[in-house]
Amino acid sequence: TRSTDTRAHDPRADELARIVVEQSPIGLALFQEGGELLASRSLARLTGYSSDELSTMGVLGVRRLIHADDIGEILRTARATLTGGSTPRWSRFRLIRKDGKEIWVEGHGASVDIAGRPATIFCYLDITDRKVREDELRASQHRLATILRHLPVLISASDPQGLIAHWNREAEDVSGWTAEQLVGNPRATELLYPDEDARTEMAAQVREAMEEGGFRELEWELTRPDGTQRTVAWSSVPLPDVLKQWAHLYIGVDVTEHNRAQQALADSEERFRTLVENAPEAIVVMDADTGLFIDCNANALRLFGV
Repeated sequence: TRSTDTRAHDPRADELARIVVEQSPIGLALFQEGGELLASRSLARLTGYSSDELSTMGVLGVRRLIHADDIGEILRTARATLTGGSTPRWSRFRLIRKDGKEIWVEGHGASVDIAGRPATIFCYLDITDRKVREDELRASQHRLATILRHLPVLISASDPQGLIAHWNREAEDVSGWTAEQLVGNPRATELLYPDEDARTEMAAQVREAMEEGGFRELEWELTRPDGTQRTVAWSSVPLPDVLKQWAHLYIGVDVTEHNRAQQALADSEERFRTLVENAPEAIVVMDADTGLFIDCNANALRLFGV
């Protein structure tokens, strides 16, 4: 048997509640025990049903507008909220409009007391456009992250706290350190660059360069887990809008073999120069096209009296 609340209440409070609900700029539905459901005009526009149709549906009818895949979570949240077990919070779910169109809303319910009569108020806010933009942004971020992951250059990103937020496959291959080992690891820089003096110098170079708008091809030697070293030329690049959750983005090129080849060439040229200078014969290098002397050793200068 349903209990009856015999406390007197002011009917003007009911009328005021009705006016507030009906005129609300967001979707509102108010259900008072022993009374009908009041629906705002905004909720009518949101669902495609008239206010009278929504009032006739009642709470159970409005609840049936919730997408079947979302109803379970919504009911759990509503029970926790309406029984006083938790603070009302906004939940995201789908509503099915009268025309069959699926829309996304944020909503929550709360228990209130109006003129001594218990009531439940439900709020609904259309977030369909926002949800579409968020989904598109996440998809774009995922596509870009996938591209960065597979580029044939080292890609590293840092978050606002200075921790590594992205470490692509090429970076893993060159460094020997996996993304799992480095991303979010406060010791990542120490692992890559174990020499404290080198880290201090790097930090100073980066600070100075970033104050001037960024840097290009700064070369540092990183240390692999097996102790071997690779030289990487790093450059800072502007962040795309879809990756604004990162603080900085860097592109690196492994120049280890290039630098070794350059050094080998320089060493070879130095050895050749030493042999030429110390040869007992006069050695002259001439341009084949012009016949002009390009270079000669000390014995050639003495021979020609120069």
